[in-house]
Amino acid sequence: MNEQQEGHLFRVSLAGKNLLGLINDILDFSKIEAGKLEIETVDFEINDVLANLASVVSAKSEENQTELL
Repeated sequence: MNEQQEGHLFRVSLAGKNLLGLINDILDFSKIEAGKLEIETVDFEINDVLANLASVVSAKSEENQTELL
């Protein structure tokens, strides 16, 4: 695969993960309404979160042909 194809696959993978996160958030809201939500503590890497955010925002800026600074 060339670099552009790899970029597209990365964005598709990231979009799938983001969609899964959205579905889980919706399920959490339904648990809150049912009074069955259990809070958990999860370790995470802030750099990974920021990298994912940058990827999502940069993909959107490319679609709109804008520059992300």
